[in-house]
Amino acid sequence: MVMTNYEAISNLYAGIKDYKKALEYQTTYYHLKDSVYSEESKNKIAELEASFNVEVKEQELARKNIELKQQKVYKYLLIGSVLASMIFLVFMIVAYSRKSRAEKQLTLHKKNLELLIEQKTEELKTSISERRYAMESDRLKSAFLANMSHELRTPMNAIIAFSNFLKDPYLTGEKAR
Repeated sequence: MVMTNYEAISNLYAGIKDYKKALEYQTTYYHLKDSVYSEESKNKIAELEASFNVEVKEQELARKNIELKQQKVYKYLLIGSVLASMIFLVFMIVAYSRKSRAEKQLTLHKKNLELLIEQKTEELKTSISERRYAMESDRLKSAFLANMSHELRTPMNAIIAFSNFLKDPYLTGEKAR
């Protein structure tokens, strides 16, 4: 409003042909006009700068949010990997302990089987010795019986033959005696 007054006064002085005063008021008018427009331009520039800064901050904030989300994902992946590794390690320890127990049991079973094999081998050796002894006894018994049979049969044959001779009805008493 003040600017408009200075312009009007400048026009009045120009109308009365006081050009010096008209020039002063016109200069003051343009000076005010430039300062107002300069202030408006500065305000507009400041608004644009503020909008730009807000936009940059929002972009930076969005980028930081994305980074935070990525960090969370990496953190969860790391935690998941550690947990999976721990579970795998526990399973490996359990499997190793089971394997160790199984190996111990197998070793014990192997020793028992070796002991059993040694016992059976001894039994077989004893059995073979007994069988050889029994076969030798059987052979000796058979040889003994064959000898005895021969030794008994020879005199028995003589006795039987003599008995049969005595039974002969044609034999006389004198001859039989």
